[in-house]
Amino acid sequence: MHGDTSFVGDAKHLPTAPQGGPSAPVPAPEAGRVRSPYERFVKPVFDRTVAAVLLLVLSPLFALVAVLVRYELGAGVLYRQERVGLDGRRIQMLKFRTMQSDRRRDATGVARPDRRAATDRRGSTDRRVSTAPYDGPERRVAERRQQERRQAPEGRRRTHKTPDDPRHTRLGRFLRRTSLDELPQLVNVMRGDLSMVGPRPELPEVVAVYAAWQHARHAVKPGITGLWQVTERDDGRPMQEHVATDLRYVASVSLVSDLLILALTVPAILGMVPTWAARWLARRGTQRGGAASAARMPSANR
Repeated sequence: MHGDTSFVGDAKHLPTAPQGGPSAPVPAPEAGRVRSPYERFVKPVFDRTVAAVLLLVLSPLFALVAVLVRYELGAGVLYRQERVGLDGRRIQMLKFRTMQSDRRRDATGVARPDRRAATDRRGSTDRRVSTAPYDGPERRVAERRQQERRQAPEGRRRTHKTPDDPRHTRLGRFLRRTSLDELPQLVNVMRGDLSMVGPRPELPEVVAVYAAWQHARHAVKPGITGLWQVTERDDGRPMQEHVATDLRYVASVSLVSDLLILALTVPAILGMVPTWAARWLARRGTQRGGAASAARMPSANR
């Protein structure tokens, strides 16, 4: 791993954030929420204990995936990606690489000088850069996204993930489909950046365009898995409805629900979550906090 490497080619592409962009401060979640004794004392110990056990048990699998990624993609098995964590703080989330890195950047993620670049002395426009042809996966992905932005809202992609991105390798697609690319996040749990269970940490670009009510999901530490992952995985619903599911978890955090979510994570990946379990989790969140989370949401998103 190359220090604070960020392979930009593997990042999700999102709409430009207004009012300062992704570097703008993230609003803090509601100040009135009091964390339960479970969240303050039990959950941190629980998280690190489970993460330590899984790191030990899964170390052979961890090593195998690392070797395969190294063989297919070369140096730089892991990459860091900035996400938004507890109380809006930035964290560096680890993943196994699943894409070819952007060939316009070096191994550390820094943009290479464009050999075609030369400043036009008669103005600030770099004519050769702006008109130079470029062909490759990155260009094709950019063109497809531009076409999607021209479509009517109902015709656009509903999430920022691109499952058919041509930069994905065959191994990378398998790792993403089985969530094995998330294994290094057990290290994030040991560091205290992530929890085993909680809302998935979002990209700063996504959080920058959140509505005010959506920031309430940052009142708990983000997790490797969560309520949405085991009850509504890949259901195609709009992202704001996923945030509503996260808010139901925020309002109903408990040891029982965390244990059940952990137990259902692998079946969810395989598409084998029992209906009764999904309904119980959804009902539990609705009963304990559904009214409170719904009160924060605009009527259009309910």
